[in-house]
Amino acid sequence: MKMNQWMMPIMILLTTQSANALRVNVQSTSNFSVAQTDKLNQAVTILNQVLNTSDFKDRVLSFSYQGKTEFVQNNGMTNLEIYDLLMSGAEKYPTQTEANQLADMQLSIYFPPWYKRFTKAVAFTNTDDPLLHIYNSYYNSSSIADLSETLIHEWTHKMGFDHDFNATAQRPYSVPYGIGGIINDLVTKFSK
Repeated sequence: MKMNQWMMPIMILLTTQSANALRVNVQSTSNFSVAQTDKLNQAVTILNQVLNTSDFKDRVLSFSYQGKTEFVQNNGMTNLEIYDLLMSGAEKYPTQTEANQLADMQLSIYFPPWYKRFTKAVAFTNTDDPLLHIYNSYYNSSSIADLSETLIHEWTHKMGFDHDFNATAQRPYSVPYGIGGIINDLVTKFSK
């Protein structure tokens, strides 16, 4: 059997999962092509492993901003409380869900007519809308690590975390950007 680039990291990571693991649960997709669905499956497979590693937990617990072990816009929570909330899977928006250890995601490929004018935009989430909207052009050009980062970033909004709208100096240290960056680093690391 020939191994593709995703089989080896997944086999290594399987040893780190526990019975209480968080699992990405894609409830629905809309506007996805076959190729986009294949890419999503790759991202979800590796996310289900990376989220449950001790490396992920350690990186979240030790995350710091300006010398303090904390995230920006942390809703008054410590890093441990943020980690525990994320691992619980209890989404806050658009309606509160129970702690079921599922990162529930309803995904939509979005085709904005103005995308070329706003090339930094990659996705968006609204608190009153269950969908995580990912821009088609970004989705198609993103790496698995970048896509994984975007999925988790947008999901943390559903968990109740926000960040500055504009690109401020503190925005990369918010929960969505901080957790997303950790995911990108770990997916890249485990994919090699």
